[in-house]
Amino acid sequence: MASNVSRTPINKLVLWYHLGKRKYSEHLYDVCTSVFDKLPLAAIVNKQFFCAHGGISPHMQTVEDLRVIDRFQEPPSSGLMCDVLWSDPAEGSIESSDKTDFIGNAARGCSYYYTYEAVCKFLKRNKLLSVIRGHEAQKEGYRMYKKTPYGFPSVITVFRLATFQSLE
Repeated sequence: MASNVSRTPINKLVLWYHLGKRKYSEHLYDVCTSVFDKLPLAAIVNKQFFCAHGGISPHMQTVEDLRVIDRFQEPPSSGLMCDVLWSDPAEGSIESSDKTDFIGNAARGCSYYYTYEAVCKFLKRNKLLSVIRGHEAQKEGYRMYKKTPYGFPSVITVFRLATFQSLE
């Protein structure tokens, strides 16, 4: 899956560029970036799971909406492509009390927090079981969010920070 650090401006900020050049070579870094640019933004796995780096978007009613995105561009600072890469599940004090499904994500400076209600609507509309994402490091390597009415976690985050630390 593509991630928000796949593109050159972002990966320079998170040191992938410097690490890749120092440990390997600029040529290998360029090859890796070229491969990253070809990874899909999202996938449906086993006809049940929506997998993306970040999550869902208010600009996406069905997974078919992703087909109109020009994948081979720098991710814009707003819109569907941005959200699939940068959005986060809302929780705690971020959850909206006025039943808004998406709340601006001030912490990231772009995209949205999506509520439990937004996820459930998206899953039902698309006949899916869960959203699986990898956008936030989890101490245990994964995190399961509130279960849907069908008894499965609405969102599962899978990301272990130790993976990045071992690259040093």
